Amino acid sequence: LLRRATRYPLFLLALCIGVISFMMLLVVPELAAFLKAQNYALPWHSLALFWIAEQFAVLWWLLPVLLAAGAGVAMFMRRHSAGFALWSDGVLLRLPLFGKLLRQRESAVFLHHLALLVGGGVPVLTALGTARGALSNRALQQETERMIAAVTAGEDLASVWQKLPSFGGLIARRAQIGLQTGTLPAQLQQASAECDAAVISASKQLIGALEPALTLLVGALLGWIVLAVLGPLYGALGTLGAGR
Repeated sequence: LLRRATRYPLFLLALCIGVISFMMLLVVPELAAFLKAQNYALPWHSLALFWIAEQFAVLWWLLPVLLAAGAGVAMFMRRHSAGFALWSDGVLLRLPLFGKLLRQRESAVFLHHLALLVGGGVPVLTALGTARGALSNRALQQETERMIAAVTAGEDLASVWQKLPSFGGLIARRAQIGLQTGTLPAQLQQASAECDAAVISASKQLIGALEPALTLLVGALLGWIVLAVLGPLYGALGTLGAGR
């Protein structure tokens, strides 16, 4: 669902980058050279665009290199530094929209495994420790460790769940109902299904937020290019026509 939620926005972003790169590398420099050759007085927004196009022509390779290097360093640090992996996973959980989507997906997987284990007769503490291995986010794994420690110390599972920022609210109420009625596995499966539904809802929300934002960004950039180039171009052509 995460891949499905980000597939089209990423495609749209790549398409936008391709169009803007084509304009900046091939179209704008040619028009800028023509306008400068006519000694036409250019407005500030045209001069700014032409300056950016000049820098882009020289440094266009730098951004992909920096992105690749940053991704490589991040992967290396995540693999060799537990502290960095924990910090970066925590950052992912705090991202707008995406963090909520990731948290709900991880919760659904964790609850599904926990429900199967408890339903199979595995003690709750053992089931919590085993289901923790299904989590891919280390910040959530750390929260699960705190949950296990609190339950081991004698606290109620539902109240412990309520205190955890990523595993609270609805899940805690489901756990409380399950403990009171002896239907904990069924309640955990229901909570897992509700988290899955929340993932679908959050995915739609993420797509709904990214698509208009990217469209507006590209529209603004293309509008700037058109305004900065076509206005002076028509003025220069008009001057040439008057000179004849």
